[in-house]
Amino acid sequence: MLGIQDAIFHLLVKWTKLEAGVVQASLTLIRYGLIGVGLVFVLSTIGFDSTTFAAISGGLSIGIGFGLREIISNFISGIALLYERSLKPGDYIYVEDEMCQIKHINIRATTVCTFDNVEKVVPNQTFFTSSFTTYTGSDEIVRRLIPVGVSYKSDPEAVIEILLNVATEQPKVLTEPEPVVFLTEFGDSSINFELAVWLSTPAIAKSVTSDLNRAIWKALAKHNIEIPFPQRDVHIRSR
Repeated sequence: MLGIQDAIFHLLVKWTKLEAGVVQASLTLIRYGLIGVGLVFVLSTIGFDSTTFAAISGGLSIGIGFGLREIISNFISGIALLYERSLKPGDYIYVEDEMCQIKHINIRATTVCTFDNVEKVVPNQTFFTSSFTTYTGSDEIVRRLIPVGVSYKSDPEAVIEILLNVATEQPKVLTEPEPVVFLTEFGDSSINFELAVWLSTPAIAKSVTSDLNRAIWKALAKHNIEIPFPQRDVHIRSR
């Protein structure tokens, strides 16, 4: 059944304008709904009566009290996630100090994938009992801060202009909101700036940061602006 669901998912995403997350959530709900209907039909066919149902319900109640509580909690949490759409397949979230992308939201657990292509299975109730960070809740646009320190001999206005030029020449940096540079502090060894850029998705943040850092290095070197390293003066006193 999962194979059929995946095939329908790819067809709907390819031939319609529906969001992938909406399609995945809807198909998951339909799948479990069909399983529920099929179970009821089978029970009716074999003559499952109300007395037997009451006996099984009583046994389940005892089982839930002794160990099925977590399973039921994850089950209810999964249904809530699918209906509320607070999380959707394709979203980027921060789990266990690592950015991950949601692959599947099932009734019991949610499967996420790290940028190292490692999958993690997270119990659904985790998203209801602890806080988490999502980077794509309403949209995927994120801001990235690039710290830069230059020598005190440098002209701050010239540094700001250079950093802005580097940002505007990077094709993956959005022009709206536009890049901006902040002079953040006068450090021990350098004047410290932050280049703030906006990206269309958090998935490219690391690679774009790397590209910007390399371009900044070359641009500052071209204008003979030094990136200093921490220095300390040691004074030796003789008695």
